Amino acid sequence: MGRKRDRFWDYAEDLKGHFKCNYCKHEFPGGASRIKSHLAGVKGHDIRICDFVPEDVQKEAYEATQGTNKKLKNASISSSDKGSTIPSTSISTIPKEKIVTQSEEEHIDEIVLDDVVGRLVTKAFSLATKDIIFKWGFKEELESLFDSLYKIKVVLHQKRQVSDESVRKWLMELRDVAYEVNNVLDEFDYEIIRQKVQIQSQMIDELALVLEQSC
Repeated sequence: MGRKRDRFWDYAEDLKGHFKCNYCKHEFPGGASRIKSHLAGVKGHDIRICDFVPEDVQKEAYEATQGTNKKLKNASISSSDKGSTIPSTSISTIPKEKIVTQSEEEHIDEIVLDDVVGRLVTKAFSLATKDIIFKWGFKEELESLFDSLYKIKVVLHQKRQVSDESVRKWLMELRDVAYEVNNVLDEFDYEIIRQKVQIQSQMIDELALVLEQSC
């Protein structure tokens, strides 16, 4: 069964490795994740914000980039209801009122971010198995991305006892790193498609030349 088409392609024209925004009519490299960031007004690596996107579409895209969805929220609430808490710290200098468990919203963000990073690891591994990546000399870049992703996974699974404000800031920083990694992987994917098209075009031209000379 094929992968379900992302709904945000309804707002852009698929140009095979590029997309053309239906609102501002500009073309950009990348796929669905770039479309969401473009429409949501999320600044990132080589992403231009759309100035003509309707407010409802912009809101929808922004929520999608934040990774919020009902299924994950229910899973988080269910986990909280079962009484899952963070172990207490042994540092006596921290006031008792400051030692808190993660709030429901933080649980949701952590679960969502963990899922996002897991998908990015899968995406990076898929690209790493393609011989063309090594021919272009991108091996070191991909290894660096793998290292960053696994570090995020390790930190997410560590139970830390900190204030709500610190947790929120920490999760936001990790989320920004994850989105940046996703943008880089999109560029790798686009470059693979571009190179394949270029190679096929050269082969067709060479074949046409051979046929022409043989006539």
